[in-house]
Amino acid sequence: MFYTKDMANYFGKKYSQIIDYFITQADKNDSALYRASRIRISIILVTAVLWTIFIFSSIKFEFIFWQPLVNVIAVILSLIAVFLSKKGKSISTVVNVHMIGGCIGIFGSCITQGGLVSISAILLIPVVAMIIGGARISLFWFIVSFAFLTTIYALINLGYKFDYQFNAEYTNYILYSNAIGMLVASFLCLQVFQTEKNLAYRELDMEKDRSESLLLNILPIEVADELKKTGDSKAKHYDFVSILFTDFVNFTGISEQLGPTELVAELNKQFTLFDSIIEKYGLEKIKTIGDAYMAVCGLPIEDPKHAENTILAAKEIIKSLSANNSIFKVRIGINSGDVVAGIIGVKKYAYDIWGDAVNTAARMEQNSEANKINVSSSTYDLVKDKFKFEYRGKIVAKNKGEIDMYYVVD
Repeated sequence: MFYTKDMANYFGKKYSQIIDYFITQADKNDSALYRASRIRISIILVTAVLWTIFIFSSIKFEFIFWQPLVNVIAVILSLIAVFLSKKGKSISTVVNVHMIGGCIGIFGSCITQGGLVSISAILLIPVVAMIIGGARISLFWFIVSFAFLTTIYALINLGYKFDYQFNAEYTNYILYSNAIGMLVASFLCLQVFQTEKNLAYRELDMEKDRSESLLLNILPIEVADELKKTGDSKAKHYDFVSILFTDFVNFTGISEQLGPTELVAELNKQFTLFDSIIEKYGLEKIKTIGDAYMAVCGLPIEDPKHAENTILAAKEIIKSLSANNSIFKVRIGINSGDVVAGIIGVKKYAYDIWGDAVNTAARMEQNSEANKINVSSSTYDLVKDKFKFEYRGKIVAKNKGEIDMYYVVD
């Protein structure tokens, strides 16, 4: 077979290389600009080829000297337009130079070949301008085309006699070429519109996904969904949750030995590790405050194993720090009880929890020791058959008085 798939790929590659030659590197670095530039350069070059065909057809039908001349001018201006594009000139400059050439060719044909008889090609001017330049540029060329069409019509009504040079063969040719031109231009216009519309929808969906992903990094999915649907999220009471607090031992001393950038990088490394662990056990991260980390289990989705899962997460946090030879040692405190959870305000949303159970969990952490998990009696009562504990006795906690405390024993 003479025309093979390899040949098609070869010519397709060569065509792309020709188009890319006239596109600046800046446009190539932006997918949207690159796509628009390829469409623009392709249409300008195709138009130049069509004008070249019209030059030979003008000679074939033995028109006066001016007819092929205006077509030559149109070809030259089209080529100038693509080289201006390569030089990085503005879109309006490139498009306008090309459209001037097109108008010279079409208007010249109308004047030299018979006024309204050959004027149907003028319909292509605003269409092509729309495809390669956009709505604003197209509006200008629409006005130009309308004005020229009206002028030709006025001249005919005033008695001006155009020099008709048509025979049957040429009449069929010009009708065919104009119809083909309109068909191709209309198809390209609709194709560009459909392509750009689909890309816009795709980019909109991608942007929506990014926005939702960012929102879910701030809020639990149930709260985020409520916020999107109603524009508001009411605080809710949860009866059975477990709150986890962590804090790095001697953080101030360690921070004095590290530069600010190195310290933040180390914190980010450890807290990223914490994030993956609490997600594994179904906890919800609430916030970090300095070197402190706070999470809760049992909300917004209830979890009957909230205390058990919280202790399992705490044990893995300690193991992960040792396994990664971290410079930090961690104190952990856990308490179980009821809380109120929700968001407050309308700026910089932050999901938070409130209640005495939260304060008690913080006291558990403050009274813990390095790489120890200190739990309250409320948590102990829920999981005393699941883990081994060391009773520490009643310990005075700030603003809480004496509280029964227990260490989780490996």
